[in-house]
Amino acid sequence: RSAPTFASAAAIGVEDTLTPTPTAKTLSSADTIVTTSVGKVKVKFADVGLAGLNISSTMNGVRLVDPTGVEVAVSKTHNGPTPGDQITMDLIFDIANDGKRDGIYGVYAVAVDNAGNTTTLTDSFVIDSVAPVVIGDYFYLNTRGGGTTIPEGMIFGATSQIDTIVVLVSDSSSQVSTDIGFKFNGGVNLTASSISVTNLTTGQSVSGVLSRAGDSLLVFWLTDSTPLAGNILVQVITLDRAGNQRIQKRSFQYDDQAP
Repeated sequence: RSAPTFASAAAIGVEDTLTPTPTAKTLSSADTIVTTSVGKVKVKFADVGLAGLNISSTMNGVRLVDPTGVEVAVSKTHNGPTPGDQITMDLIFDIANDGKRDGIYGVYAVAVDNAGNTTTLTDSFVIDSVAPVVIGDYFYLNTRGGGTTIPEGMIFGATSQIDTIVVLVSDSSSQVSTDIGFKFNGGVNLTASSISVTNLTTGQSVSGVLSRAGDSLLVFWLTDSTPLAGNILVQVITLDRAGNQRIQKRSFQYDDQAP
């Protein structure tokens, strides 16, 4: 006696239908993360027995559940009668890649063969479509993530010293508490994230050492706390574990020349 199961490989695939040129991704046990929008979820089955999969009955028992446990509204079709092994769930409301609905999605199925054997199957995948962000858009000066900040276009004079530039990073997919993605945090890849400083007036990089602390703190230690005069650009590149990347910039002036 045998019953149907998920296909051993390429059981779940997703399609991004919101872009001009739709893309598709086949998930695996080693890669369950989706970084694009999602419009369709495809589930493939296999039946090792002789009876064969009853694709119509199986389709009735397939569900997609969002991170809050609510069933996602879909329209279902299958590829029967031949080969009759795949069910497509077309989402009524596509999931955009804006982070609002990021999180872990569950795929549930009751697979049925033509002999009446059944198997309850479960799987899941993660939608993580948004890169980490500098918290509050605050670039801190000479502190460890608090106190004085550097507003865009700020002017520093000869009496000012710049020892460190610091940012705190968060990977919450949404900053709105009512969004599903607000509670989802895919994790900052702090090792791959960085701060660089450039003097746009001289065209040279400002030398310094980058350090990291915990899972959210980036610190750039300037080699010289009184850099050469000019327009200074700070660039922060943040990445998460899904590979999403964001670049944020802040510019200020350092003027040590008397009038």
